Amino acid sequence: MKILRISLIFLLFFNFISALFGGLHLTLDPSGSSIGLPFEWINNTIFRNYFLPGLFLTLLIAVFSLYTGIMILLNRSYGWLLVVSEGIMLCIWIAVETIIIPMQSGLQYFYGFLGMIFIITGLFYRN
Repeated sequence: MKILRISLIFLLFFNFISALFGGLHLTLDPSGSSIGLPFEWINNTIFRNYFLPGLFLTLLIAVFSLYTGIMILLNRSYGWLLVVSEGIMLCIWIAVETIIIPMQSGLQYFYGFLGMIFIITGLFYRN
């Protein structure tokens, strides 16, 4: 259980850092050019630019990953529920991104897989 807990903490903090990086870049530069995202990808969607997706990425994925990691670190009894919730949010984020943005990348598969890892390990951690 200790290895699982340490692994979850590491993955949650990794997810926090990567989501914060992407989210802040998109929020501060809504054109997406600071991280190499073509404006054309977002142009024909419900979004005018990358600001709102960046804000959602920062608040929903990054901040929640940080909070969840801290709760697992503090060994809170509800930490497993937070891990499962983080996994579900990450999978939904990737699914919506895949539907909205016409280009597929290995990062989408990676983060989708990470979301599934959070769901499965969160359920396992509960027991």
